[in-house]
Amino acid sequence: MLPKTLSSSNVVLSARALQSIQTPPCRLFRRVEVRFKPSWLRTKPQSACSVFLRRQRTPWCDSVNDFHQSLDQENLFAENHMSQSPVLSLPLIQPSQAQKHVTHNEALRLLDVLVQLVVQSADNTAPPASPADGDRHIVASGATGDWAGQDHMIAVMENSSWQFFTPLEGWRADVTATAIEMRFDGSTWVDVTVDTNNLSQVGINTSADATNRLSVASDATLLTHAGTSHQLKINKASNSDTSTLLFQDNWSGRAEMGLAGNDDFSIKTSADGSSWNDTVVATGDGNVGIGKTPDTKLDVDGIMKLTPVLLADLPSSFSVGAGAIAFVSDASGGAQLAYCDGSIWKKVANGTAL
Repeated sequence: MLPKTLSSSNVVLSARALQSIQTPPCRLFRRVEVRFKPSWLRTKPQSACSVFLRRQRTPWCDSVNDFHQSLDQENLFAENHMSQSPVLSLPLIQPSQAQKHVTHNEALRLLDVLVQLVVQSADNTAPPASPADGDRHIVASGATGDWAGQDHMIAVMENSSWQFFTPLEGWRADVTATAIEMRFDGSTWVDVTVDTNNLSQVGINTSADATNRLSVASDATLLTHAGTSHQLKINKASNSDTSTLLFQDNWSGRAEMGLAGNDDFSIKTSADGSSWNDTVVATGDGNVGIGKTPDTKLDVDGIMKLTPVLLADLPSSFSVGAGAIAFVSDASGGAQLAYCDGSIWKKVANGTAL
């Protein structure tokens, strides 16, 4: 019932007072401010008081029934009007809303939790023993205790209690415990794996460039097997191209081995990085040249030298086999070349036994 006497042209009716005149509760605000025409206060019974809802679109009402209809329109507006943002579900301030700071602060609280999301952990199933206010965690599967039933949710410690937020697909979080980034795929959180396929350049502890597309600055580089064997493959486009390993001293070449401008495997050396020597050349048919491209199985460009060996230090002819050559320094008749025929060592000079 409305009060019997009114001393002011403006009064405030609570939701309970509105219910007392059989008015449906308004979903848009907790208190409805109404205004009565002063002339009606003297001439009309209270059940027919004209009421004005302090909304720009609500007209004066000539009866309580009209007031009920106006309030129904307010309820319809409240039901159709968006009260939350579509993505983060942030509460929105409504037109002529009382206590706007409550809605505003709640939106800021949600932003404080979810924007630039950083969590302490993502693999714990139980909350930490002594969490600090503001601590955030991703709840792992099979959660227990205060986190029970909150798998994959974002848990936030606020005012000594855990609050939980539902992630949306695509959300990312940095995990401080493991220094990794995780992404919610719509059902669970997964590590964010960087796609390393078809990268134009990669520099590890140094800068790569258009020529050295893979550059590594390190004390060592390890290439190991994945269970059995391991191959390092260096491929070239054609016979006249180069596929080699180059060894440098302060960026100046000193040795190079591989296929250098042809299909012979060679080892080249240089004293200054400019002039190069063919130290060893091995052809595809098995010939080996020392200082030159070979014409025979062993082709030496220059003088060969054998280290002298004592007669007593010669290996057994049966173990070394036929064809071995040695320079024996204490042979009878003086130092001389010797060869093994498979059974004994003999002098090259005359074929007699040592």
